[in-house]
Amino acid sequence: MCTPRPDVTITAVISENARVPMNVSSLIVNARDGQAQAVQALLTQQTGVEIHAVSPEGKLIVTIETESDRDTIAAYERIAKTDGVLSAAMVYHQIESEPDQEI
Repeated sequence: MCTPRPDVTITAVISENARVPMNVSSLIVNARDGQAQAVQALLTQQTGVEIHAVSPEGKLIVTIETESDRDTIAAYERIAKTDGVLSAAMVYHQIESEPDQEI
């Protein structure tokens, strides 16, 4: 059994070469009737959010890029609560451990 020692502090050191993983998610966002352009304008103002397509029916293909699962969840919830959004469904999620590496 391990006993905590109050006199010991553990410090994590991150080297300059360490890379922060990137979370990449894609969503289908359904805008309310006639509000697709307004939703698009609001979503493009959010950090890490990119709109790839908007259909005439008001469906938007959206990606989110964040540095953590927590940030991904927060971005998804912001999108779902955006004025004019009827629904948002995550269809893909990947954690990219080497975001600067070309595949």
